[in-house]
Order: sequence, then C-alpha cells, then structure tokens
Amino acid sequence: MNRSHLSRLAGLVAAVIGASIAITAIVPASAVTSNESRVQLRVPAPGHSVSWEVTSPADTHARRIVLSLADSSGAALQGADSLRFILRDSHGITFFNGGTVEQLRAERFDLGEFSAGEELRVEARAVLPETAGNEYRTAQASLAFRVDAEQNEQGGILAFTGLDVSGMLALALSFIVGAILLLLVGRRRNIEKEGEHNAAS
Repeated sequence: MNRSHLSRLAGLVAAVIGASIAITAIVPASAVTSNESRVQLRVPAPGHSVSWEVTSPADTHARRIVLSLADSSGAALQGADSLRFILRDSHGITFFNGGTVEQLRAERFDLGEFSAGEELRVEARAVLPETAGNEYRTAQASLAFRVDAEQNEQGGILAFTGLDVSGMLALALSFIVGAILLLLVGRRRNIEKEGEHNAAS
C-alpha cells in the first residue's frame, strides 16, 4: 500500500473518530432512573381515611416524572367495599379521585417536568367506604408506588460522565481537521504521481 493510500485511510479513520466524538457530545441523551415508595396501610374505620406522602428526592438535573403503582397486596384491597384512593400533586390538584386499586394499577401518571432541585411530593389518601363491613376491621394493605424520572441532558452521553463537553468537541474538531489534511495530502500525492507518469510517457 503506497503513501497516498495510507494517507487516505488514515484520513477516513480520523474523520470517523471525530464525527463519533462530536455526535456523542452534541446529540441530547436521556437516562431513566426508577425508585419505589412503599407503604403499609393501617385501614381506617368505615367512612374515614388515612393519608401519606409519595416522595422522590430532588436531583441536580431537570427531569420528567411518571408515577405508577408497581405492587399491591392485602385483604383491604379486595371486595366491593375495598379501599378507594385519591392522589394530589404538590399544588393540591387531584389527578386520581376515588378509584379502586385495580383502576390505580392500570394508570401511569405523567406529572410533567421538574426543575433541578425540585422534589416530588404527592399526597396519597386511602378511604374506606361507609358501607364496609366488619371483615375490613383487621384487614391490611400494602402499596408500592414507582417513580420513573427521565433526564434529557444537553451535551449527550458525555454530560452524564462528567467529562468536559467543550473539550471533547475541540478534540473532535482536531480529528476532523486532521482527517481533511490527510485526505488533501493523499490527493496531492496522487496528482504528483499522475504528473510524473504523464511526463515519463
């Protein structure tokens, strides 16, 4: 393999490396983290309710949060007079009102964008209907809510690694410039060889 071919090959390799680094640094990347908030409920008297909070700690990045019911068990969740649930966000807006655990389990609640440093706080309430019989007096209920947080990070995958994105872009640019120079050198050598060949003929 002559020098012009080697220059071309090296230029193509450098171009691919530079483009890969640039794409990794520029294209926004997303990462999803999940955690569960579990509660063991003490069933209230008929016509009364018990409340608690579903929380997720603040993050250093903005994120979109989706809430769902991951797991549930207990006799208080069964039957015609089983517990009914109410969910309210931190602004007092009710987004689930009086449904059964089956209805709750079927939902995925998109709670929207949370800014960096903003904590998730959802008020949850379980109500036992007034018509509930004595069989619910000693019944129990266990619930596990799942919180999925998706972060869309400008700076691509590199931003999640903590690397200097601007520095990596400069490195990508140097690879691309080097690739262009190598390709020009290879083309120049080809032109010189063609000139020598024409002169000899």
